[in-house]
Amino acid sequence: MGEYEESIQNTYGVTFKMRLGLNSGPVVVGAIGDDLRMDYTAVGDTTNLAARMESHCRPGHILVSEHTHAHSKAYFEFETVGPLAVKGKEKPQEAYDLIRAGAVETRIGASVARGLTRFVGRTREQASLKEAYDTMRSGAGRMVGIVGEAGVGKSRLLLEFRNSLPEGEYTYLEGRCVQYGGSMAYLPILGILRSYFDIKDGEPEMTVNQRMKERVLLLDENLKHLILPFQEILSLKVEDEAYLQIDSQQRKMMAFDAVRDLLVRRRPSAILKRP
Repeated sequence: MGEYEESIQNTYGVTFKMRLGLNSGPVVVGAIGDDLRMDYTAVGDTTNLAARMESHCRPGHILVSEHTHAHSKAYFEFETVGPLAVKGKEKPQEAYDLIRAGAVETRIGASVARGLTRFVGRTREQASLKEAYDTMRSGAGRMVGIVGEAGVGKSRLLLEFRNSLPEGEYTYLEGRCVQYGGSMAYLPILGILRSYFDIKDGEPEMTVNQRMKERVLLLDENLKHLILPFQEILSLKVEDEAYLQIDSQQRKMMAFDAVRDLLVRRRPSAILKRP
């Protein structure tokens, strides 16, 4: 919204800011109305408290309830606002100003930040991963599937295996699939590329472009042709008209080939995890 605010200011001379109120909990969702007007909405105490958070929020900020803070405090940085008198609530409600995203992005990362329990068992699984890794180091590619019900310890197993490997001996690139990401093109590949090029949210496009080019060319001068497909995958501006004239299906194949070539040159072990 910062970029949009700047464009509105430059075009119309108007200051534009948004504010958000967040709350977590059960809601009732459905169609409400009659034949003349029908709305699909969510109602209940959870949405009411979210609206109250929004009404107390300063422009340009995000105010969250105690419920949302409890669920997300491992992933974001907050400042305590203190108890707020809220309409419809007998007692004052704790509220928190959301400052920025933290370093933790995954549930296993949050568990590490809180402190893990002692890891026991999984000796056979660890041995299988080590065997695949040793085979990969000898020059033969390997793919390992870790499958299991939610909560059985797939992420922990992968974490402990990575911690058991000598530092600096391998390259670890991560891309994640999420249940709401089915319509997001290249989602796992995006994660891998963002990990390899160390791309952070909010970085200027010029900075991302420069770092990407440097790392590709440092790996191999002959990989210069990968830069254009990577720019397209990462939603960076592509200024090469000849490339843009190529059929979209062919550009899609070029994108997959580019990722393959990058990974082959890096020779990382490929460990895929199904959530």
